Amino acid sequence: MTILIVDDDPGWIKILSRVLTSLQYQVCAASTWAAAMAAAKLRRPDCILLDCSLEGGTAAGFCAALKADAELEKIPVIVLSGAEEERTSCGADRFILKGSHFSEITGAVAEVLKKTEG
Repeated sequence: MTILIVDDDPGWIKILSRVLTSLQYQVCAASTWAAAMAAAKLRRPDCILLDCSLEGGTAAGFCAALKADAELEKIPVIVLSGAEEERTSCGADRFILKGSHFSEITGAVAEVLKKTEG
């Protein structure tokens, strides 16, 4: 299973990549909205972990663009944000507050992947 991490913080990408690879996930990363869309089209990840504040667009815009693409619409998106108020407006499959324990993030990944398999 491949997870696309989309965040503009290289340190966060590195840490989260280590956590996910330790659980046997393949990881790819992007730091901008455009790079994330390109990576999604190229790699066809099984799940996307998306920072809500991206250069070039918003999490809501990214989710809308993803869902509008017939080849990408089924990829689950988990938004990581520091702002609770974005929970309902982003259009993601799951929302997790940034700073949550890694077990909450990895649990959400496992949960959305299980739903897409079944």
